[in-house]
Amino acid sequence: MEPAPVLLLLGSLWGCSGRPADRLVVTPREPLVPFGGSTELNCSLACAGGKVEWRGLDTALGTISSFSTHSILHIRHATVATEGMKICQGSCQGQHYQKTATLKVYALPDTLRLEAAPHILRPGHPARLNCSAMHLYPIDGVALTWYRGHQVVKTDFDSDDDDEELYKIVSILSVDGTEVSEGVEFRCEVTLQVGQKTFTKVASLVASAEAVTEQLEAEVTSTGRPSTARPVAITTLPPGPSVPEGDPTTAREPNTGTILDLAAVTNPPSTEPSVPQDLIAGSPTARVPTSTLPGSGRAGTGPSAGTSPEITTHVSESSGKLILSCNMSAPHLTITGHKWIHREKILEQDENPGAFTSYTIDGKKEEHSGVYECVFEANPQIKGQVNISVAPQVTAYKKSEHGNEGDMGVLTCKNPSFPAVISWSWHKSGHGLLENSSGRYIIKSSGNKTELRILKLDIEQDTGDYFCNGTNSYGSGDATVNLRVRSRLAALWPFLGIVAEVLVLVTIIFIYEKRRKPDEVPDDDDGGSAPLKSNATNHKDKNVRQRNAN
Repeated sequence: MEPAPVLLLLGSLWGCSGRPADRLVVTPREPLVPFGGSTELNCSLACAGGKVEWRGLDTALGTISSFSTHSILHIRHATVATEGMKICQGSCQGQHYQKTATLKVYALPDTLRLEAAPHILRPGHPARLNCSAMHLYPIDGVALTWYRGHQVVKTDFDSDDDDEELYKIVSILSVDGTEVSEGVEFRCEVTLQVGQKTFTKVASLVASAEAVTEQLEAEVTSTGRPSTARPVAITTLPPGPSVPEGDPTTAREPNTGTILDLAAVTNPPSTEPSVPQDLIAGSPTARVPTSTLPGSGRAGTGPSAGTSPEITTHVSESSGKLILSCNMSAPHLTITGHKWIHREKILEQDENPGAFTSYTIDGKKEEHSGVYECVFEANPQIKGQVNISVAPQVTAYKKSEHGNEGDMGVLTCKNPSFPAVISWSWHKSGHGLLENSSGRYIIKSSGNKTELRILKLDIEQDTGDYFCNGTNSYGSGDATVNLRVRSRLAALWPFLGIVAEVLVLVTIIFIYEKRRKPDEVPDDDDGGSAPLKSNATNHKDKNVRQRNAN
């Protein structure tokens, strides 16, 4: 028989033996889920009488539907904690299989906010542009780029996370009057890259002298309030991913479908009292951006806003307290109160009509870093921003970790302070810098959190102190985690100790009994035989006397 038919016959017999050709199959292998979204992971094994199941602690974050040949992991309302590696195991006729799926979660806001101060972007006048977005994740995949026309002018931003581990980013671009010319476009572009997919949001402003002229004419000829559009843009793009060609930092042609040329839009004058118009279309709130505070706590002041109010912010330390203050310059609006907000929570509010407000915090700035907002209750609202920025205050999730030999160890560090960490690194005492390329270490970092995963723990190599270090533009901070690796037989030692104690007690009792019997048994025999002999003699004597008497 020729070799080819033999191989075909053997292959058909192998396929008919009940052993599946592709064994365990998991789909999808790299699912990408939006924050709050849902997905399903399917693990199947084409084997009659086989068993398939999802394993691991992460499966508790979803629900599982199991069948004879497959198992489905349902993910609902995905959060940052949901992402990670999911493990599926199967068995068939004594053979065991394992496959994994890596789930990633991303968050991208529907809108990108772009504001200018002063409110009108006028040719020949300096301006301050503020680009911000909320609810972003993961932060290490975010890039923000400022363009002037087709030229890249700035690429950095500040970030802060909330309780859900989602991030808010802010970037401020200050431009000189020489850079603001008629028709020049300033564009803010935010991209989020997750795996092989890239999401993009764009907002832009165009400088125009026509809007300034129209506003001045409306103010002179009308006793009411002119409704003039301001150079503030909120751009909403479809949620679907877009993969740009080439380098994402390369300047692109302006997208006329997403550019809001607000300087050319003017509505007829109104009979309402003249007050500064709302900066955001459809919103009663206007924001006046202020400069970011350096680590020393000193505040900067934005450029002159012309007829619009300007807010000067300041923060100082005194006797273990932080004093944050905001002062609104002329022209003063009708102020009915103030609010101080941090992480979208109102810290303090009052009904004072003054143009100055302050807020006092007990403690050091390292304990209360973050973005604070002072709100002047007027029509419209005016907001100032105070950033308390410090070096990373790195803390270990657990100062001491334990792991079993052969298992994977996970060490975690976090940075609760503002701004977020730019770069993370891990070191081991006596070893030096740890890197992903080593093959035994996997480092996963995302903004204010970093994880070190050690594959196949070894008692001799991996036991010791590990140091996590985080760095941002204000300095660096570190924390120490002690790792103890236990033998797989460690759980048997208590049992073996109990067995040893029982054996010792049994041995002591046995030896005691053996030593006791030879000394005490002969005494009992002697004591018992003497009375018997005496009794026998007495009976004989008694019988003898009785015979003599007869």
